[in-house]
Amino acid sequence: ELLVPSRTLSEVCGFGSQQLGRVLALPDGQRLSTQAVRNMLGGVTVDGSWRLTTDELARLVDLVGGVTVDVDSNVIKTVNGRRVLYLRRGPGQHLTGSLAALYATFIAGGEDSTGNLPRLQAVLDALFAKLPTDPAAAGRLIASVGPDAGSTLGPQRLGALLTGLAVDDK
Repeated sequence: ELLVPSRTLSEVCGFGSQQLGRVLALPDGQRLSTQAVRNMLGGVTVDGSWRLTTDELARLVDLVGGVTVDVDSNVIKTVNGRRVLYLRRGPGQHLTGSLAALYATFIAGGEDSTGNLPRLQAVLDALFAKLPTDPAAAGRLIASVGPDAGSTLGPQRLGALLTGLAVDDK
């Protein structure tokens, strides 16, 4: 498993330097993004990829009944010129889908673009732990969040991979 920020710059054959998140919008973007990651990693084989939007992550977290994570930072967003506290720092917080997605993508002041990766990992680990233990059922649940929740592995193989990761985490 490798988390790569969507803002990561990569060279894309025929399109030049692109942010990975924008590569997905190109014709054949899933294949091109996988190829770009493989090239960034010095030719390491990438067996598959999974693209999940923030909205799809929120829906998936809601489908499993929310997730519990240790929130490492106050999550503050500016809304209409005012700073709004969405989450307080603290252990063992149960988050609904929208809050889990907000926390997973939050970058605190002074952090670089990779600052949210530990938060994203925490949300994903909690999510994987709540997936059905049957790989086929997990795959169906993941596929149900939307057509853009695309995986080059297909729902059943992705379900098997993610339930395997959850077991390995224990």
